[in-house]
Amino acid sequence: MSDSAPSLQVLLDQLQAGGAGAREARNELIGHSQERFRLLVRRMLRGFPALHRLENTSDVLQDVLVRIDSLLQSIDVTTPRDFLRLAAVQIRRVLIDLTRHHFGPEGEATHQIPPGQNGQGVMPDPADKSEDPYQLARWSELHEYIAGREEGERELFELIYYQGLNQAEASAMLDLPVRTLQRSWQRARMDLKMYLGEDFIL
Repeated sequence: MSDSAPSLQVLLDQLQAGGAGAREARNELIGHSQERFRLLVRRMLRGFPALHRLENTSDVLQDVLVRIDSLLQSIDVTTPRDFLRLAAVQIRRVLIDLTRHHFGPEGEATHQIPPGQNGQGVMPDPADKSEDPYQLARWSELHEYIAGREEGERELFELIYYQGLNQAEASAMLDLPVRTLQRSWQRARMDLKMYLGEDFIL
């Protein structure tokens, strides 16, 4: 089955129809999208080296899929756009939860950070960004920043950054002219850079 919106729509329609086929439709929907989500999780972990060292792609993906499966049983998801947004939210939440688990005040990884790199005004060695608490905090801030944006801007990040859609695909999903989306995406990235600093690269 191709990874196209119409095929997703067929599966979502079957899910909404309920009955004996709902569970099969849910399983097929998740299986249909699993490889896309695996690539997204892998991409996100590469951008967060310290978390990548502690968590592998398959484990993170499994957590994401379990959450999606549970939500599909309790809420109505009627369009591919809704489904992709649901997945983006869950990927973001898993990343935030794992960051807090490993690098929060009580996290095991926090206590393994070398002395002098405690994030209290001491700039760490730029050669070792994977253990840099400053960078860890900024990546956590990135996900929380996106979560706090207004719906339209948040959806841009969800489709382009989390889901990996190109601008033409995102504009079709949102039913927007490509140039309008490009302007909105450029503005959103500029606002993010102002928030996290000029040296932060998305």
